[in-house]
Amino acid sequence: MYTLEIRPLRADELPRAAAFLARLNRIPEHHIGFCGIAEAEILDSWQQDFGDVPAADAFVALHDALFPGTYYDGRDILGRLSEQHQVLTAHDEAGLCGYVYTEVSPAFGEASLEFIGVAPRARGKGVGTRLVREALAWVFSFNAVAEVSLVVSTRREAALRLYRAAGFELEHEMRSFLKTWS
Repeated sequence: MYTLEIRPLRADELPRAAAFLARLNRIPEHHIGFCGIAEAEILDSWQQDFGDVPAADAFVALHDALFPGTYYDGRDILGRLSEQHQVLTAHDEAGLCGYVYTEVSPAFGEASLEFIGVAPRARGKGVGTRLVREALAWVFSFNAVAEVSLVVSTRREAALRLYRAAGFELEHEMRSFLKTWS
């Protein structure tokens, strides 16, 4: 039987988080900023950058490595944590295997799954499903929330299957381009 626990990340789990990231980097569709960098180098970088922060800030190291340059960096997310913004992490027998960051806006009747990631070793075992389920249970604990949204690349077929299985439907398909003015 596969045992899974959903809870906040602890500082003592950074080495396993670095291993998770190093394995994730070997998968082409999961280029996440440290492509080709070994586990020891990732951990060393985190310890140099985040070694002196309190345990509650350990999430920053993981998030910024997984999602460099996104609209929220790890410190932004920590600054946003509240009754309406939550991070859940998933842990199996081998350690960290994923996380989800969710925001709710009861005043507007909506919520969003902002970031979710699952380690390759945990795929196909229901980790993503469980993270989404736990996040949605938390979201819908706010009676005013009637709608949940997320944004995902159309190239992420497994993620699309996960979200469709959870009841999400395609509402918009965005296209983007870069124009350089001379």
